[in-house]
Amino acid sequence: MQIRLLNIFCLLILSILLAACSDEKKADHTSADPVVIGFLGPLTGQDETRGKDYLQGCRFILDKVQKEGNFKFIELVTSDDQNNPTKVRESFRKLVEQEKVSAVLAASDSRTMLNLLESADQYEIPILSLSATHPEITESPFISQLLFDDITQGTVAALYVIDEMLIDSVAVIKDSRDPHSDMLAATFTKKFIQSGGKSEVIDIAKFGLTLEAELRSFKANHIPFLYLPMNAEEVIETVKTLRKIGYKPQMMVSDGLLGQIYDRFHKNIDDIDGMFATDVSSIDLISSAFGKELIEEFQEKMDQTGTSFTLAGAEGMMIMLNAAKRCAGNETPECINTILHSTSNFQGVFGKLTINKEGKAERAIYISQINNGYMHVVVKVY
Repeated sequence: MQIRLLNIFCLLILSILLAACSDEKKADHTSADPVVIGFLGPLTGQDETRGKDYLQGCRFILDKVQKEGNFKFIELVTSDDQNNPTKVRESFRKLVEQEKVSAVLAASDSRTMLNLLESADQYEIPILSLSATHPEITESPFISQLLFDDITQGTVAALYVIDEMLIDSVAVIKDSRDPHSDMLAATFTKKFIQSGGKSEVIDIAKFGLTLEAELRSFKANHIPFLYLPMNAEEVIETVKTLRKIGYKPQMMVSDGLLGQIYDRFHKNIDDIDGMFATDVSSIDLISSAFGKELIEEFQEKMDQTGTSFTLAGAEGMMIMLNAAKRCAGNETPECINTILHSTSNFQGVFGKLTINKEGKAERAIYISQINNGYMHVVVKVY
């Protein structure tokens, strides 16, 4: 889920203006205390840069609307979970018990968020997940997703490869230690086989990053396509091995891969050139005067270029503020959760999205190709 912020905020100011011009009554907040929104995510550790990108987007939108005279009663507080499944519950508890939050924006991945379901149910605090896409995240009625889930993404990827690219034989390389990777691989493989294709699956949790023998076998069997729902480090190591053995299949990665490359492995950006990716955004969007104005404002205020993780943080905060606005002076966790689960045709940064009563996001998926560090749209799937 990654393109540079210079290209992704082009619709953001327009979205804000559209929301401001809606027919809904402005919130009339009369309480003496502010409504506190929590941010939960990795602010230290291996994923620190990614977490700070999400937080940057959240803060930018909140600061902007407050400067314009709206939502003066909203306060944003943070808690660092290091994207660690064993730490996330305590970090969430801090937000609830110490900071008295009414809602939380969570920037941790599926592996971490799956460990938060019990706490979400216990405290009954609404959580909007900015990053996690595993379908079981929403088994808690208090968790909503900003992005499409892994079943939707894996299905779209499989159908594109077999129906549009006309490829009927693939290999899938996954990491079963990561629920996101495991679910994407399972969904892709199931749909691909159901559609008449053949698929072979390799689990690096068993082989480690020593995949040379398996990749040589794929090469010998003339398998033309690899689906790689893995993290950036694993994809990079796979590409290095492919280069070593002279194997040049077409490849597809999943959401967020390019963002991880920019945050942690920028020197390896050329390693993923030419790959296809499923994501919520693409560089091929219409620019606007409003967008250019906002970009200049962002670059003037912030000390980072920003990534599309920043985009997700911004969009998530827009949705959360919309929920607070619709609760109109009754910004309780119960009201905010109800509104989040009834978000309909919300004008987000890259088009409209709906969050249904099960907490699932319904929005477009872009299949793009990565070239020169940017994702260029190939097809938009609804």
